Amino acid sequence: MYRYILKRILLLIPVIIGVSFLVFTVMNLAAGDVTSAMGVDEMDPEQLEALRERLGLNDPFIVRYGKYMLGLLRGDLGVSYLTGKPVMASFLEKFPNTMLLAAGATLINLLISLPLGIFSATHRGSFWDNSAMVLALLGLSIPNFWLGLMLIIGCSLKLGWFPSGYSEEAILLSLVLPAITLGTSHTASMTRTTRSAMLDVIRQDYLRTARAKGVPERKVINKHALRNALIPVITVAGGQFAGSLGGSVITESVFSWPGVGRLILDSINSRDTPVVVGCIIMKTIIICVILLIIDIAYAYVDPRIKSQYSRGRRKKSEN
Repeated sequence: MYRYILKRILLLIPVIIGVSFLVFTVMNLAAGDVTSAMGVDEMDPEQLEALRERLGLNDPFIVRYGKYMLGLLRGDLGVSYLTGKPVMASFLEKFPNTMLLAAGATLINLLISLPLGIFSATHRGSFWDNSAMVLALLGLSIPNFWLGLMLIIGCSLKLGWFPSGYSEEAILLSLVLPAITLGTSHTASMTRTTRSAMLDVIRQDYLRTARAKGVPERKVINKHALRNALIPVITVAGGQFAGSLGGSVITESVFSWPGVGRLILDSINSRDTPVVVGCIIMKTIIICVILLIIDIAYAYVDPRIKSQYSRGRRKKSEN
């Protein structure tokens, strides 16, 4: 297990290099640079040239990338061109809001998908099964920005139930609409995964034996079947949570949510390369760590996987 964890951590190195080089290249190919967002129209040519020299914008691409990677080796994600604030500080300031949004979206997703998936599996082929699948697919078909706007119009402007954007005084209330918007986009795949996993489990002989012994059907499904169907559910849920951390730009923009996604979008528009690269690198690291935690969690959910690690350690000690 420890060797596996170390191997996954070491694999982060080429991933970070690849991600940073790709983002740096795309930002370099984009038209204009950060000086266009600094009010350079009021500067004379000498001042503009001095500014570009101070920011290192006159250096060749490979030199700027090399300097950035040398700083990254020291744990320095760089400094924002516009604000002069360290990128790490900006990221840590915004990341709790993105984490809260991703957690809320995952909770909404699970509250909808798990009951639908279990219900569909236990009523396979029925009208209710098909209806549940249609409802789940609606979440996948509706664009995030459209659903977000409709929720703002209906639940905020018309009914006044929730704030239309981020409110520090009522953060939980302001979380509801963006969490629904982001969470419902994952309900289709999660519902289908839950349904498929439950269908595989409920056909097993040990569940027939439990029923033959008189175990109530509710207990058979909720305790025995669901626990053994959790492996694919955890895989999909963890991947969707990680995806919500990395792909919440549209939702954060629609609801003016002050998260990392909106910070990256604003930085792209202003060509603030250090902020864009630094935030994406941090998101990449966090997503990889989350996926590693999911893999480790398998051993605690399914004893068969844990026994495989134990057998591997015993074989190594015998050799």
